[in-house]
Amino acid sequence: MKKIAIISWWTSWEREASLESANNIKSILEKKYIVSIYDYPHEIEFLSKKYDLYIPIIHGLWWEDGEITNILENYGKKYLFTSTQGHKICINKFITNKIVSNNNLTTPQTYIRTKYNKTNHNITLPVFIKPNKMGSSMFANIANTNEEVEIFCQKIINQYDDALIAEYIKGNEISVIVSNITKETNILSALRINTDKTFYTEENKELWKWVLFTPIQIAEIKTIEKSIINIYNKLQLKDVARFDFIQKDNLYYFLEINTIPGMSTHSILHNGLLHTDYKGLENFILQLVKNNIWV
Repeated sequence: MKKIAIISWWTSWEREASLESANNIKSILEKKYIVSIYDYPHEIEFLSKKYDLYIPIIHGLWWEDGEITNILENYGKKYLFTSTQGHKICINKFITNKIVSNNNLTTPQTYIRTKYNKTNHNITLPVFIKPNKMGSSMFANIANTNEEVEIFCQKIINQYDDALIAEYIKGNEISVIVSNITKETNILSALRINTDKTFYTEENKELWKWVLFTPIQIAEIKTIEKSIINIYNKLQLKDVARFDFIQKDNLYYFLEINTIPGMSTHSILHNGLLHTDYKGLENFILQLVKNNIWV
């Protein structure tokens, strides 16, 4: 029987989300494979053991930025999801925005605030502020005053990362699931995320109780379909990725790409796949692993 190692991270701002995803994937795969979960770097013995496939399920800076896949590559290990280079680009929201804006997607105005650069760029308030290199909504805030801009930026810079200041666009949250599971890159599904909350943050994990995922017909996002597929291929993304947008009127404003989406039973990925021939995450993951483990 083939053996699979799932790699999570034992100390992270997003540890709980990573472990929830890892345990869900383990429960799916252990029906057909021998599966072990490792908390890296506390448990590193998987590097010296032989597994047929490695699955990194780690969110956020240091690991979703290509560090773990770089280690696996150096050890000659076969792994799931995007290459090191793809992770390195997509974790940097500012750089990603520049790339996608050059490939026919609309982006909000964005600026970087660092400990060395405190220039005010006069974006009309309110603005959306979050770390430039972290998970989707970690430490994210809406600043309504210049004083709040300074407070939120300084908190991010002091604790973690450069701060991304973005034009705040009030609209519908849209997530698009893209994959090359059939060897050809396609949009599998798109969801409108409806909630009475402003947005999901790590401090508000209970938000999912109030979320309604509404499927969108691919025809509704026809204006951005080609650009999404082109960007997925240009960045050499692999297996699956999630493109997030804000829809306002007839425009879709690109936010970010998630190269290792959450994979719990309440995740956007699972809910999106419910409206495909895969009927959810289980069949999709089983097929994805089969594609990779026998290569």
